[in-house]
Amino acid sequence: MCVCLLQGSSVNSALLLLGTVAVLVPSLLSETRSEAKENTSELHLSRFISVFLLLLYICYLFFQLYTHRYAKTTHTHTHMPVPALR
Repeated sequence: MCVCLLQGSSVNSALLLLGTVAVLVPSLLSETRSEAKENTSELHLSRFISVFLLLLYICYLFFQLYTHRYAKTTHTHTHMPVPALR
């Protein structure tokens, strides 16, 4: 159980970091360019990154829903009796 939670949090952290970098890259590109063009390269890069992130999100959903199917099933828990305080 602990390994599954650690793996899930690791994937979530990696996706958060990747999303942050994906937002920063087009911004950094537009700020550091000294040329005054039509900004078409930033637009193409931004669209490419957005499609890449969408595909990555679909892969993440597949990872969560199909490979961790056993984690979503209900388990019957056996409760241990609580000793009475006297």
